[in-house]
Amino acid sequence: MAIIIEGTAWGWVFDSLKWLCAAIDWKWVVSTFVAVVIVVWQVNKQFKANRDLQKDTIRDGFHLEIYKDISVLIDVVVEAHISASNNMMMALSGIEEVVVSQSEQPATSFNNLRVQDFSDFDKKLSKAVSSLVSKLEGNEIIHKNLNIFRYALNSAHHDLFEAKTSLYQKNEKLAAIRPLAEDYINACQDIGSYIHDLQIALQNILLGRLFPKNTVPGREPLDPKFKVVVLEPQAHVEALKNYFLYETAWGKANYKTEARVRAELGIPPLEN
Repeated sequence: MAIIIEGTAWGWVFDSLKWLCAAIDWKWVVSTFVAVVIVVWQVNKQFKANRDLQKDTIRDGFHLEIYKDISVLIDVVVEAHISASNNMMMALSGIEEVVVSQSEQPATSFNNLRVQDFSDFDKKLSKAVSSLVSKLEGNEIIHKNLNIFRYALNSAHHDLFEAKTSLYQKNEKLAAIRPLAEDYINACQDIGSYIHDLQIALQNILLGRLFPKNTVPGREPLDPKFKVVVLEPQAHVEALKNYFLYETAWGKANYKTEARVRAELGIPPLEN
């Protein structure tokens, strides 16, 4: 075979390859190749890290914008519910003074008491709660259980409306008007409590990455009958949903309305 190759073009190529192989510093080639591979790996790793950092930065910025937007509406609700509640408390105080001072309690109406600015305060509160609920509904993507706050606020808002309607419609003695005013105040307080729970939840889920070492603890009412709205654990959230959807006046009213519509359309009723 060597004789056949020798003196031919292929023999020259073979000799050249032997010379090239002998001349190459294979240690240098291997080390250079390894170095190039390492550099490429590091560059790729850095690129991925920068890309992930950019994604995190965009996400954190998005969370911060949502938090700011919702916080603006929360501040409006807080101010409105405090004003409406305080105004009703002053009215309640006035009712009690009249009841104590009069041996006979004449029939009257809440409207005749001319509670200063009550209607304006109530309208502002109702509008503020509705705007906040709408905002939450449009951002439920941020947490699978965020709708629990919509249920809670709708329930309290319903109680607020029912109390206000009863106050204006009934022509009762002053002593009978007092519990209706208390119902309105209690609904205001429920709204305030649920708003506080919402603020805690939003800080933890939207600002938690910015402050990873801190978590805002949940509200702990002294009386366990008062509901604390949370996003977890799931079992507690499901219990809250059942309460708001099936045990509150708002939930029962919604259930009756949906049942009536389903019956009219021939759709099987929902299972409770």
